[in-house]
Amino acid sequence: MPTRTLSAGFVGTGDGSYSASVEVEADQWIEGSKAIAGETADQEEVVPFDKDNVQALLMVCDQDVTLETNSDSAPDDTLAFKANVPLIWHVDMPNDNPFSADVASFFLTNAGATAGTFKWCIGVNT
Repeated sequence: MPTRTLSAGFVGTGDGSYSASVEVEADQWIEGSKAIAGETADQEEVVPFDKDNVQALLMVCDQDVTLETNSDSAPDDTLAFKANVPLIWHVDMPNDNPFSADVASFFLTNAGATAGTFKWCIGVNT
């Protein structure tokens, strides 16, 4: 199984800095990057996966964007991303998978004037 390392860190003063990482195995890693023009609503990107098979994910955009899953009018999930703030999740975390339903497509909205790039890496078992 291919392995990826997810890392997070905190930079403080003195002894307040630390980082941690975890290696995650998955049968398949779905990786992608999508440019989103400024003032764009509901740009579809086909990214199919079964939410129960997700082992880990990392998603980030360099601009504020909203991600909706499966529909632009009645999405299963809506995630608001702030610029350069990643969403990191893996199966051993204490919180739930951020997706409540299987995903067929992302619908990305960039309401700002500046173009952005949305990136994802999703580890799934088959």
